[in-house]
Amino acid sequence: MKLWRLATVICLLSIYGPFHAQAKAAVDFDTATGRDLMQAVYDQHLRYPYIYEEISMVTHDRKGNKETKSLRFFSRAEAINNVKMLLLFDSPQEIEGVAFLARRSEDGALKSELHLPAFEQSMIHNSDDDEGQNFLGTDFSIENLIGEDLNKYFYTRQRDTVLDNAYYYVVDVFHANSDKDERKYLLRRHYLLRDNLFIARTDYFDSIGRLRKRQSAHDLVQVTSNVWNANMRLMEDFLLESKTLVKVNRRIHSADYVPEKVFSSEWLFENGEQHLVPDLDLEMDLESDEHSPSEQANINLTLAEIPAEEVLP
Repeated sequence: MKLWRLATVICLLSIYGPFHAQAKAAVDFDTATGRDLMQAVYDQHLRYPYIYEEISMVTHDRKGNKETKSLRFFSRAEAINNVKMLLLFDSPQEIEGVAFLARRSEDGALKSELHLPAFEQSMIHNSDDDEGQNFLGTDFSIENLIGEDLNKYFYTRQRDTVLDNAYYYVVDVFHANSDKDERKYLLRRHYLLRDNLFIARTDYFDSIGRLRKRQSAHDLVQVTSNVWNANMRLMEDFLLESKTLVKVNRRIHSADYVPEKVFSSEWLFENGEQHLVPDLDLEMDLESDEHSPSEQANINLTLAEIPAEEVLP
């Protein structure tokens, strides 16, 4: 959520195919390690090469203030872990043209930049320390949007659990360089739906083990026989008492909607404040997750409409 998507990495053989040309050995999920499960999640669900989305974002703060933003999301991948992503805000007017551009290279290195129209033709570079910080007044961080670099973390499988009549694999996440004593400092906990290996929920913990944030996925849609996606993601910050809901109103898998030139400062400087889709051919037959008019009318969905989950001890 991103924002989010997290969502938003990759595949190369075809729009709906696996990324690697070589077949992977089947994973025995009953005996799989935490790392095995996370690798399977990325191989199965997060390997799309080209994604274009039109998104509504609703933020609530502790005082009850509500703000709605609209934005476009572009994602393109050319190789394993080589991901380019652009978030471009269209409304409200005061943030129109604000853009977040990020690239993750094959070695896992992340480079991200922020464009503010007021600064005209310039980009603001984010440091590595910014990766875990909340982004542009939302409850999502840069890492929430780009996704985890699996090589940066150590994964431990916990006992499977049942929540709301659904079975989950549970994986705890620690820093990869942590020694055994330090691994008691849990960073986050992923809940993977046992039926389809989709991460339906992630709990984030602070340095003393308190539940700080929770991201949950809603309105899951089946893209192919074994690939699922979420049309809504909710991030809750229990310390700040704030929430951010991201709702995908339109999703298209096509290289024509995410051309290489979009992921450049030059394109942003020229087109950032224009509400256009680059190289759009309206006659093309594209795979799309577009919603019906009745679903589009649901853009003003409030956070209250998503059922609250009980906080685990």
